[in-house]
Amino acid sequence: MRARSRIFSADVLAVIAKRLISLCAELQLAVAGGRIPQPVARQVKQKSGELRFYTRPYDPLTFSILAGGTARSREICELCGASGVLMIAESLWVQSVRPLHARPGAIKLVKGLDGRWPRG
Repeated sequence: MRARSRIFSADVLAVIAKRLISLCAELQLAVAGGRIPQPVARQVKQKSGELRFYTRPYDPLTFSILAGGTARSREICELCGASGVLMIAESLWVQSVRPLHARPGAIKLVKGLDGRWPRG
């Protein structure tokens, strides 16, 4: 199976860059304050409609800060950069998009009864 590549619009890239800069600044303040060790990014990828961050060394506070970034990424439309929601299509394709940009037949993805998001 060949990987799909995606080219984001300038609007989407601007929103993502602004939020990533904010996330990096939050991490660097924690490093400067001696609360966390300097994290090193191992991977940043899109999966199941959200950005996922993987760093070394593992630290609970770093993980918590990055989890906030992952949560905020679910609220950005992948296609235009406006506010979005997680949508799932019949093919089980999950995207963070405005309902206007959702695939035909897609429905809004909601948290389970346990308060957790389904994991892909």
